[in-house]
Amino acid sequence: MYNAIHQNGCKIMQLKSRIKCPKCGFEKEEIMPVDACQIFYKCTKCGPVLKPKQGDCCVFCSHGSVICPPKQMEGFGVLTKIDVQDKFKEKLDVDFKKYVILGACNPPSAHKAILAEENIGLMFPCNVIVYEKANRTVVSVIKPTVAMGMINNEELKQIAEKIETKLEHVFEAVK
Repeated sequence: MYNAIHQNGCKIMQLKSRIKCPKCGFEKEEIMPVDACQIFYKCTKCGPVLKPKQGDCCVFCSHGSVICPPKQMEGFGVLTKIDVQDKFKEKLDVDFKKYVILGACNPPSAHKAILAEENIGLMFPCNVIVYEKANRTVVSVIKPTVAMGMINNEELKQIAEKIETKLEHVFEAVK
């Protein structure tokens, strides 16, 4: 299991970025959305709306100190988002810490995996959990070689190893 908190050798995904207005130079630390790129940002000092530069997906990639979480995720996209805190409150009337389950997918790899083994769809999407612990954001995901290892298929094993390498790059990029 990969874990992105700086404890016991684990790493934190960078969700905070200092965004800098190119017009006035004002900088402000902002929390980036985990599951989407932010296209617009209004400078709180001088007022213009910042937009991504050509070739960038969002204002954080163009004007921030840290690239956005979707880019940190190296081609993985978010298909589903379950806000566990909200669901526990709604269904159980229980207060719970911030805890989100993201259903992530790397479409080209998913396509190859399904071609190699139709039943692998039972393991999709790759769940990523994001929660708070000791005033930090924790991001965790199970290793694809472990999840896909339940199916004895050599081609699938090779795909899982490539996906795992991509995930390792994601977690290395955010340490």
